[in-house]
Amino acid sequence: MADSIWHALCNQPTQPVSTEKYATIVDDSTTQLHEPIHSILSTLDRRAMALTKLANFESALHDAKAMQQLSPSLALGYVREADIYSEQGKQQQAIDVCIKGLDLVDTNDHGYASLQRAKMDAEQRQNKCIDFIGQLPMDIVITTLIPMFMYLQRWESLKPTPSMHVSHEWRNRIIQSFNGLRIRLHELDDVSGYIPLARHITTLVISSFTEGTWLCDLFRNNDLCSLKDLTIGNYLVSSLKSVRNTLTHLEIVQGGDTVVVHFRIQCISRYAL
Repeated sequence: MADSIWHALCNQPTQPVSTEKYATIVDDSTTQLHEPIHSILSTLDRRAMALTKLANFESALHDAKAMQQLSPSLALGYVREADIYSEQGKQQQAIDVCIKGLDLVDTNDHGYASLQRAKMDAEQRQNKCIDFIGQLPMDIVITTLIPMFMYLQRWESLKPTPSMHVSHEWRNRIIQSFNGLRIRLHELDDVSGYIPLARHITTLVISSFTEGTWLCDLFRNNDLCSLKDLTIGNYLVSSLKSVRNTLTHLEIVQGGDTVVVHFRIQCISRYAL
């Protein structure tokens, strides 16, 4: 409430009737009201910068947000908040703050260009990828490092983990660590992200499938040349024909019962498919 009142007081009042003498007094007085605001903003900005260097990010953010409340149309508070997030490596949050500020700050404000640069810098930092996996001994990477940071990501339900897209080196090491990829899919999932990885998939679980061509299209459009284990939650269809040369393990689940049919694969491949 106080900051909105202060902001209103600092605006030039509309003058329905004006004389030069008193109009000058009004203009000069309103201009002087801005001086304490700029002093406070400058002080808060310096303190937020120092707090950031001391890694007191919570207090620094508090000052940055106070700057925005005192003067929501100036860029200074948004630039400071973006810098605080960027110092922590939170580039997406820095970008979001810049976008918010660019929508609120007057384009004529001298800090508008600084806000644009802060957004560009955060975007560049966000796009940087450090490939340290390629520099470490393979044994450490495969047996320790990858299982540690991908412990909960071994089974993917919607899309490949972002770690798979850092670099080709990361992808190869991850695949080596897990002896191939184990993927869980649902017929409503977008499978386009799996196309570059299809030849490395060794285990595929179709958790739900009804009717239509989704499963047929999945097998037809992806090179599942390494697929060994296939589990389908509902219907088993003729799409198995496209993987009959590599498939060695098949489970059919219906009504909670699981039937493992290792001994029927040859028969199915030769005659039924």
